[in-house]
Amino acid sequence: MIIALNYIIRVVVIKIIDLIRCSTESTQMIYITNMVFVCQFFNTGILPMLCSANLEGQLPPKIVDMFNLKGDSTDFNEEWFINIGDTIVGSLVFNILFPIIMEFGWFSMRLTFRILDKIGTDETNPSKCVTVQQYVNKYSGPTYFMHFKYSSIMNIIFLTMCFGTGMPILFPIAFASLVVHYTLENYMLYYVFKKPPAYDEVLNNYVLKKLAWAPFFLFAFGYWTLTNPQLLQTYEQLQPLERASSTFQGGHYWYVALNPYYMIEEAPAGILGIMAIFYFIYLIFRGAVWACVKRNQHIRCCKVPKIYIEEPVVDEDIGPYFDVLDKDDRIYSYAEEVNQRLWNIKTMLDDDFKKLKKAEGKQERKLTGIHCYDILRNPAYAQDFQYFSSHLPGRDDCIIDADGFGDNNSS
Repeated sequence: MIIALNYIIRVVVIKIIDLIRCSTESTQMIYITNMVFVCQFFNTGILPMLCSANLEGQLPPKIVDMFNLKGDSTDFNEEWFINIGDTIVGSLVFNILFPIIMEFGWFSMRLTFRILDKIGTDETNPSKCVTVQQYVNKYSGPTYFMHFKYSSIMNIIFLTMCFGTGMPILFPIAFASLVVHYTLENYMLYYVFKKPPAYDEVLNNYVLKKLAWAPFFLFAFGYWTLTNPQLLQTYEQLQPLERASSTFQGGHYWYVALNPYYMIEEAPAGILGIMAIFYFIYLIFRGAVWACVKRNQHIRCCKVPKIYIEEPVVDEDIGPYFDVLDKDDRIYSYAEEVNQRLWNIKTMLDDDFKKLKKAEGKQERKLTGIHCYDILRNPAYAQDFQYFSSHLPGRDDCIIDADGFGDNNSS
């Protein structure tokens, strides 16, 4: 149920952010990644805890009454592990199989639509599609998106860090889930998805910065779990119940746990608390510290050792531009230039055009991604503009206009 809700949350969040229309593709992917992760993490890990949480003594009475935080669990006790802990483990176990199940479902839908498209057709009209783009969309794979996949990976890692100390089974489960994600993504990138667009490093760096917070959750939740008297049965004194229906109070309060003397007394569990504090300080001030160091390089105490190289030699072991283009990229650039020169338009110098024509691509190392600044080389833009490049066979048959002249179809 939780995984199904996570899927619905993912779809809704993506639709909402698509309507916002961010200024750049990278910005939009960051927003989607962040919001999908926050919503799924809250739905999978935080919401189940709040449903049965009793925070009397932890928060002011007004807040407890306002949100009705008077459940049965005052801490990570036996009842919590039986009910909430088992739910979280079950969700992560099912999450191992969920991507595979979804892929079988989408494959079945694509196969069904293709079979229906073939019914009632013949050799003259092999498809019911009216336009070329409809045919391409039906018989090619889905578009590759990486934002919600980053969110899924972050959700798995942060849930494991939060509850892994109390439920160590989460670590092998998370490992299995990440292996399935990695294997399935490699298979689908090679055999299922359309050629993905050229993503930059912005989203990847953003996710890495967020994942830097995962150890803090491990230290903080681990410290809280290992100092829990209900779990360890280490009571110094017990609080009597006022009535039979009252919730048991274990005397485990956050403001007491933050006391340095308490951390020292609770060794070795207190080491996790100390590490959480120092790591939190590091995460908060790491950017400011490095900014100050870079800004105050003239101050002796802030100087960072440097190695000065008068004439740096850069050898990337890569050939000239036209020699590192693969065959498809060379054919594309040559055909586009030839077509544009028919209309007295040049996008490259004559010498470069000759080099492109003579290039054989013998270099082993090739350029990856989009090889030029022509936005129509990007599959996403080519689809949006319904553009058929000059190197495609039968290009004239794919272009239909209303002027009645066929000679200008290749313009």
